[in-house]
Amino acid sequence: LEIAAAMWWYWWVAGRMAEGRTWLDRALTATPPEPTALRARALRAAAALARNSGDLAEARQLGEQGLATFRSLDDRPGMIAALNNLLITAQAQEDYPASLAFGYEALRLAEESSDARMVAAASNNTAGTLRCMGRLDEAEKLFARGLAGFRALQDRRGEAAALTNLSTTDRRRGRYAAARASMREALAIYTELAIAEGQLDAIEGLAQLDVLDGDPAGGLRLLALAERERSALGAPSFTPDEIADREQSEVAARAALGPAGVARAYREASATTLDEAVAALLH
Repeated sequence: LEIAAAMWWYWWVAGRMAEGRTWLDRALTATPPEPTALRARALRAAAALARNSGDLAEARQLGEQGLATFRSLDDRPGMIAALNNLLITAQAQEDYPASLAFGYEALRLAEESSDARMVAAASNNTAGTLRCMGRLDEAEKLFARGLAGFRALQDRRGEAAALTNLSTTDRRRGRYAAARASMREALAIYTELAIAEGQLDAIEGLAQLDVLDGDPAGGLRLLALAERERSALGAPSFTPDEIADREQSEVAARAALGPAGVARAYREASATTLDEAVAALLH
């Protein structure tokens, strides 16, 4: 259990969700159910991998077990991390009231603990729920707070996540140049860190901007490539408003291109590797 709980981040970054879930499930099943900090960490890890695999019901159940275990131990850092985890899962389930409740509690506890990293994370994640609800003014302020916090800590992954989120908000507001600059910066960071799932988030964001900027062929090619790579990773999208945006962009691109243009875009995507696409976007 100690080994599996410590390895979950590797499994997430490497896109080996199924492997990680299998080992964590075996370890949790084989160990006593008494509440310990190690068990709570393993439950939180299993919840995160379940969510990133698209199994939201399992992620919610495991996440709530982990939170209850941390609460029983009065483990404040663990509670903050578990609340952050749950807010994303509830967001993915479109249970926005619960997501905001988890998020605001995580933010309050992190502020009380002077935990700068978790303040930044809770700000960024809670803002995502506000954005899903269409509350862009509130979301933008929290995204900006998260970005500033991650940059102060030199947390590159957090910085990339906040940049991606701010780019999406800028795109929704029609600020396409600013949105593209932030998304390319996020892609560069994810590439530096070798986080494939983050690269795909950024590629999809740039694809949507291509469609809006009058390049439906380029946009659809990137969307098709990202779809293929997500399937290979076993890491489907789970943020509701991002899914809706991507689907809307794909519909618009297909309508603009017609059947022959769509077929060409998919052929070009199938002949392009992820590394080649990233290199072209960062050129």
